[in-house]
Amino acid sequence: MAPLKLPVQRVLQETRLHYDLKRVGMWRCSKCNVVVHSAEWYAYHLVKEHAFDNPESADAVIHVEDYSNQSYGGVNYPHR
Repeated sequence: MAPLKLPVQRVLQETRLHYDLKRVGMWRCSKCNVVVHSAEWYAYHLVKEHAFDNPESADAVIHVEDYSNQSYGGVNYPHR
């Protein structure tokens, strides 16, 4: 059965990208070191540049560069 959501939408909603960083942190790609503020752009980057259409695989390369030492929603961001 085909998924009902588009790959970019799935990655955005089913990974840590759905947390709001409140402009004090940035998303970083561990595969190519791209750093961005926009979760939407980062989800697009993961799907189009690295072919991650599975949220679990995409979540493995998501890193947060936190500039305020805050925790977002009680989520622990592993540094791999």
